[in-house]
Amino acid sequence: MKFAFPLWALPDRIVAYLYLLWQNFGTAPAPGQRRPEAPMGPGQQPPQPPAEPERQLPPGNPALVGRVGAITNEGLFIETAQGPRLVQVEKDTKVQDLEGRELSVHDLRQGIHVAIFGEFGPDGRRLNAQTIVIVPPPRP
Repeated sequence: MKFAFPLWALPDRIVAYLYLLWQNFGTAPAPGQRRPEAPMGPGQQPPQPPAEPERQLPPGNPALVGRVGAITNEGLFIETAQGPRLVQVEKDTKVQDLEGRELSVHDLRQGIHVAIFGEFGPDGRRLNAQTIVIVPPPRP
């Protein structure tokens, strides 16, 4: 170990302190390795990762998940893997985000991803929405 100054010029306490620092922390960890965790003192708890926000979804599975393709007077056209679906939005249709915050139908924009809870009509292509939840886009 080399220093840029003579060690004999330093008081013994500082030399001992530098030596302990070097022993405990030494060099940077090699790529791909993590530095060992510092020892915990009595009564200390390890740091906790940040909590994910609690998701407030309606019970059950969504009837439809997709991207808003168009917004018309008839309702929302949702682009899904099975093709476009028409979603009827009524006055009592709730719109919310994943955390359960209430939003408005006016917050829906073309291109956003949604999960829609409701009942399909007899034709199987038209959905009467009870709750629309704005969700993040799917991961590639």
